[in-house]
Amino acid sequence: MNKLLPCPFCGEPPSFNNEGSELEISCCASMRIQKWHYLSLEQRATWDNSGCYSNEAEKICKKEIVALWNTRHDKPTLVV
Repeated sequence: MNKLLPCPFCGEPPSFNNEGSELEISCCASMRIQKWHYLSLEQRATWDNSGCYSNEAEKICKKEIVALWNTRHDKPTLVV
């Protein structure tokens, strides 16, 4: 797993939670994803009764949420 950047709001290190079908990164802000959104049908089929996907599928999900968390924008976008 890639290293998580500090929280963009408070600068503290975030926590990483992997529970069942969700991954969450949290601090004073949080980000949560459903793992299946980032998996192919074949990877989704690896779900087992212990509440996990295959190791490969879990790594893909972790890589995705870390990349999303670590994304920083220089200028805010204003939607009108």
